Amino acid sequence: MNHLPTRRPSFQLKSIVDISRIFTVFYYEFSGDYQFEGESHNFWEFVYVDKGECKLFNSGRTFHMKTGNIYFHKPNTFHALYGMPEQNFNVLIISFACKSEILNALPDEMIHVSGELRSILSKITRECRNAFYLPIIDKDIPVIQTKRSTLLGARQLIKLYMEELLILLMREEHLKNTKNPTLSLLSGQEVGQENLVASIQEYLLANLCKKITIEDLCREFHYSKTYICTNIKKATGYSVVEFINRAKTERAKDLIRENQLSLTQIAETLGFSGLEYFSKVFKQYAGLSPNEYKKKLKTLLGYKFR
Repeated sequence: MNHLPTRRPSFQLKSIVDISRIFTVFYYEFSGDYQFEGESHNFWEFVYVDKGECKLFNSGRTFHMKTGNIYFHKPNTFHALYGMPEQNFNVLIISFACKSEILNALPDEMIHVSGELRSILSKITRECRNAFYLPIIDKDIPVIQTKRSTLLGARQLIKLYMEELLILLMREEHLKNTKNPTLSLLSGQEVGQENLVASIQEYLLANLCKKITIEDLCREFHYSKTYICTNIKKATGYSVVEFINRAKTERAKDLIRENQLSLTQIAETLGFSGLEYFSKVFKQYAGLSPNEYKKKLKTLLGYKFR
């Protein structure tokens, strides 16, 4: 009879990226006339454009950033951010401390993130909301503010997700430089799943004015309800219904800022059964009612509503 050895070999788990501290976490909704004249600091910062377009300045270079682009400001580099005429844009900005030298492998260019990395960014945003007060409109909050009651492990998950994001970005850069197919991040099955999720997301966003059910998606994409729901949840962190309602809320914000339709007309345009239900969904995902959102825009950003 064979006996297992009393001492088994172990392997040290080394960290190639170690984020030790977060300084700021903001998710901003900006109008096209926004201008941030610039700053520099001795820690890292990334700017991720979640929606719209803007211009980013870093050390004498200007980048035209679009939805899905991310840029990493290295420590002690001067950077600024500007809007573009008639172009509202949403950005996630996180500044952090990391002494891992491997981060220098990140390119001094804007990067377009894949569907998998967007999913990680969604998870980072979600856990930031669990741990901190994450201002949506108010740009004048000078320091990060922690919530009195946070979900267990929220800060650790922020650290883990950010380190995962950085590692996968650097893998992609390594793959581009070495052209080594064995370093591919996704298996064939995962690529198929990612393409499916991206197609479903595009379909949902293109049909926000309609009342779409999960059964409609099954007929459109020829997959089972379980398969679609599981992969949407895995990629975005949300159920199909949550994803649709979040997308409708974001579109509603755009329509409110455009100031061409009444709230009742916006509710009808986005396929809500009535103004009351629209207001309920909007408040659930925006954190304030449509009327409160309009007041915030008027007070903080100087919007003039009819």
